Amino acid sequence: MTVAYDLLARKTYNRPQAMIWSDRKFSYTDSTAEYLAPVDLDEEMMQAIVLPDHGRAPLNLGVNRIESRNRMINGTSRAFWTADKRTLSTSWENLPSRLAEFGMTWVNGMQVPEGPMFLADNAAPAQLIKMWHEAHPEPFYVYLSYDDAKTDKGGARLLQRYVDEKRMYFTSFNYTIGKRGIYDFVNIDVALEEV
Repeated sequence: MTVAYDLLARKTYNRPQAMIWSDRKFSYTDSTAEYLAPVDLDEEMMQAIVLPDHGRAPLNLGVNRIESRNRMINGTSRAFWTADKRTLSTSWENLPSRLAEFGMTWVNGMQVPEGPMFLADNAAPAQLIKMWHEAHPEPFYVYLSYDDAKTDKGGARLLQRYVDEKRMYFTSFNYTIGKRGIYDFVNIDVALEEV
């Protein structure tokens, strides 16, 4: 399935998915302050994955401060700050293992799922998230869409765009098969840290 399908053929919401993982860097547009996916980005080749909001827990954004603190001879502290590295963690509960019951078919040159859809937002099922983790011991790009209090030239809030880009790697990944049936329901916990 292509990322173009993932981004355009799903139900129409006011915002895009909260998170995309990508091997390729998106282009940044200054005029609209947004990150745009390359036209030829292909999820089938695992160059990118659109993560589901279906069953997702809140995105926890944190900071890991790299610094050295020492007590001086007069009792005061001195800190030598090196960098702040972002951390991100989230989880999915009862995420369907597959996207659709009957596999994929070709429509207008794109592979699309056929049969009843198991995910409400047509994003990546649990099996694809697991495959991404197994294929990516190295860092990758993480694109986030959230209200970051920036405004465009017209003053509109940037709620419909990917406004944040980080290069991150997995610090933990847990895949738990919860319920069994025609397809499995899976619980996934991930934690990422900025390079």
